[in-house]
Amino acid sequence: MGLPILPVRLVNVALAVVCLAVLLVDVRVSAAPTPTETQKKKQELEPDVEVRCTDGSVLKLKMLEVQLILKTPYGKLTIPFDKVNEVVCATRIPEDVVKEVGTAITDLGSDEMKKRDAATAELTKLRWKAYSALLKAEKDKDAEVVRRARYLLEKLRKDATEEQLEVRERDIVNTVDSKITGQIEGVTFKVNTDQFGEAQLKLSNVRSLRALSYVKEEKEPAGPALPNPGHLHSYQAQIGKTFSFHVVGGAVGSVWGTDVYTLDSSLAVAAVHAGVLQVGKAGVVKVKILPPRVGFVGSIRNGVSTTSYAQYPGAFEFVKK
Repeated sequence: MGLPILPVRLVNVALAVVCLAVLLVDVRVSAAPTPTETQKKKQELEPDVEVRCTDGSVLKLKMLEVQLILKTPYGKLTIPFDKVNEVVCATRIPEDVVKEVGTAITDLGSDEMKKRDAATAELTKLRWKAYSALLKAEKDKDAEVVRRARYLLEKLRKDATEEQLEVRERDIVNTVDSKITGQIEGVTFKVNTDQFGEAQLKLSNVRSLRALSYVKEEKEPAGPALPNPGHLHSYQAQIGKTFSFHVVGGAVGSVWGTDVYTLDSSLAVAAVHAGVLQVGKAGVVKVKILPPRVGFVGSIRNGVSTTSYAQYPGAFEFVKK
C-alpha cells in the first residue's frame, strides 16, 4: 500500500508554516535585547567618586564636573577630573558662620552676663567650626574671654574627632602622576545623586573625595627601625611619609601638642604622652609626618604634661595599631 498523497495546497501550507517558524527563530536570535536609552543613561550616571563629609558621613556620587581649577603660587592649573585620584579639601567655613563665630567671640567679653552665656551656648552649638577662632581667643587680653575660650576648647576636644579639629589651609590634589597644593576655584562641584538627581556639592561640607577606581596604598617604612633622633625637626620635608624608630619612653623633655605634636618635641616623651610607650620601656614607634598646623594644644596624659603652641612649620603623629 503506497503513502497517502497530500493535496498540493496542503503541502504548500505546511511548507509555509515551517518557513515561518524558521523565520521567527532567526528574528528572535538576531533581535537580542539591547540596552535602552534609559539603561544607558543610568550606567553613565553610576557613582564614580566617594565623598567624605565634614559631618562624618560618606556619599557615593557621580562627578559631573569635567575639570577643576587649582590656584597655586605659580598660577592657575586646569586639571581634568578623570586624572584626579583624590582631593583633600582645605577647611572651609561659610562666611555667614565666620561672622556668627566672630560676634560670639566678641560677646564672650561682654559686660552683660546674659550675652556671655548666650555666646558660650552659640559657640558650643557651632562645635568644630569655631575651633580656629577659639584658639586665637585663648590668647585674648580679656581674662573672661580666655577663661570661656579654654572651657569651650576643652569641651570640643572631648566631643569632636581629631580629624574635625585639624585646620587645613590648602587643598591637596593627587593626580595619577603628581601631588599639587593650592586653592580650588569655586565653592561647589556639580554632581549627580541617585536620590535627588543633579545637585551642587558645597566644598565647605567636604573633607575629601576619592575616585572609586583609585585604591590608596599605605606604604610601610622601608628597612628596619631607625635609632631615636631625639626630635623630628629634620623630617620637615617628609610630609605624608611614615617612619619607625627604636625609642625608650622618657619623662624629661619638652613636648608641644596633644595627639599631634610639633616636630621639635621630644620623641621619647611624646610617645609616653600618646600612650604608645611607658617610661623606661623600649619599643619601636611608628610616626607620620604631617603638614604645618595653626595651633597645638597642651594636655596632661599618662603622667606627662605638654604645652600649647601657636603655628609651627611641621608636625607628627603616632600611627597606632
